[in-house]
Amino acid sequence: MLAIAGARAAPLLVVAAGGGQRGGGVDAAAVGVADGGVLVSDPAGLRLGGLLAGLERPGTPQQLRHLLLALIFYPALAAALLPGGYAWAAGGLSGNPWPWTWQCWAALASALFLCAPLALPAGRPLPLPLRLELALILLLSAGGVGLLLAVGEPPGVPSQLLFFPLILWAACRTGLGGAALTSGMVSLLLSLAALPPAGLVRAGMGSAATDLLLALALNVSGMLVAILMDGHRADGEALRVFRARIASLVNHSPTMMSLKDMDGRYLLVNAAYARRVGVSAESLLGRRPEDVFDAEDARQIREQDQQVLNLLSPRQFDEHFVLNGVETYLLASKFPLFDADGRPAGVGSVDTDITQARQEQKAKREAEDRYLALVEQSLVGIYIMQDEKLAYVNPKLAEIMGYQPEEMEGMTMPQLLVPGEAERLRQQLLRRFRDNISVMHYATRGLRKDGVLVDMEVHSRLFELNGRKAVIGVVMDISERLLADTNLRLAAKVFENSAEGILILDAGARIIAVNDAFTRITGYAEEEALGKASRIFSAEQQARAAMQQALADCGHWQGEMLDRRKAASGIRPSCRSRRCATRTGCCPITSRCSPTSPSARRPRSGCSSSPTTIR
Repeated sequence: MLAIAGARAAPLLVVAAGGGQRGGGVDAAAVGVADGGVLVSDPAGLRLGGLLAGLERPGTPQQLRHLLLALIFYPALAAALLPGGYAWAAGGLSGNPWPWTWQCWAALASALFLCAPLALPAGRPLPLPLRLELALILLLSAGGVGLLLAVGEPPGVPSQLLFFPLILWAACRTGLGGAALTSGMVSLLLSLAALPPAGLVRAGMGSAATDLLLALALNVSGMLVAILMDGHRADGEALRVFRARIASLVNHSPTMMSLKDMDGRYLLVNAAYARRVGVSAESLLGRRPEDVFDAEDARQIREQDQQVLNLLSPRQFDEHFVLNGVETYLLASKFPLFDADGRPAGVGSVDTDITQARQEQKAKREAEDRYLALVEQSLVGIYIMQDEKLAYVNPKLAEIMGYQPEEMEGMTMPQLLVPGEAERLRQQLLRRFRDNISVMHYATRGLRKDGVLVDMEVHSRLFELNGRKAVIGVVMDISERLLADTNLRLAAKVFENSAEGILILDAGARIIAVNDAFTRITGYAEEEALGKASRIFSAEQQARAAMQQALADCGHWQGEMLDRRKAASGIRPSCRSRRCATRTGCCPITSRCSPTSPSARRPRSGCSSSPTTIR
């Protein structure tokens, strides 16, 4: 890079040598040529020379200062010592080389300072309209210098000041790169315009040192403005993106959001809030709750806002409104707003519509109440068992076992079943869980609180309770049914093995059952008698009426009747009849007949001792 700078500054060295020989001042135009020579060198040379290693494109005034100081001390100082030493040697080691060296140093530092932003990578390329605008600024710079040359007389102010507005224009519109490019273009053109034979641009404007300092100050000012404008644009873009994201979040959120000032006026409402209220979001701004809600609802909102402002902390409220004729439940989370000085500035609210959740809860509660009413009033016992303990029992099951429902909760199977049954059912339960047997029916025997044994029939099903397996079941007390079954079996044995003939008639006096003794006494087999009308009620009207009256009054009749066997031999059996009630409402009659001898006859009829004989 130093070689490139030396080559670009060759005219400067020649002029310096001549100046040194004349013993006069240094030609500032030659210094300007050096400035332009370094500027027009490829900025890639800075990158290839490694001079910008570790540096980044300045984005703040502090970073710009760091870049300026880095380039002033290196490589500008090192590069300026070479032509300074050469000029001193060319002058015969006479004279003072420091002024000339200092001017070289300032020129090189200014040129490098302008090249650095062009060599450092830009954040993003300029769009085409700004590129065209920058080209226009450069053309105006070149046209301005050409106009100065055409006039032929130096202006009344320093030439750099005439072009400073163009530098500011480039800085404000095109950023740091455009400001550096415009400043370098102006410096190069003014340096070329100051060379002989024109020499009109700088004539009478002071020494070269003054021009260099003024150029450096204006260039630094332009780049500082560019950095500030770049920062302003970046902040504006970040703010625009942030606002767009916030607006998207607020307006696409299903929850209702609003901000109000200290007077309760709406500062912001999102689309969900406006839809729920039934007006546009813009029309709500500046309005109070009294302008939107009913008086009672507005008073409720005001009271909640005041609570938040009094406590200066977030609060949650359950709200119930009728909005646009629709009953609405809201969960309102309200919080205080503060200004930049930390003083209360209003109230913010995020309202979640919980109407559907409330309706579902209500429906669930009603279903639970119906289920509980059904379970509590059930005629069978119901239980839930989990972890081998009762989690719930209904009143009927507690009644069966002789406990209160609260006493049975938490009890285990060994406490409720007869010895040996608990272990059997426990193994059955383990196998059920292992094999995932959903439905199971079984019978067992329980032990009441008073020590009485209870025969039970259980119908159960697997289900999940709080994420764990449990069993819900129905328990029926079958003690009476088993006793009835035993009695029926006993009655059947008596019916079959009785020595007396027994027949059962329905309400129409048709035979529906006979035993073996009936077949032996009458000679009629069971299949011959079934469905036939019994001759018991085929007697004469007076006797039949007396029998039916006795059955109606006392439920039984007893007497004698004359009948024939199947072989036509006459028998006089003694018969007893009893009327019974059944589930179908019929009144079947059970008759028991046995043969009697004439000497042993004791005729009796119905409930009295008056004899009745049926022939």
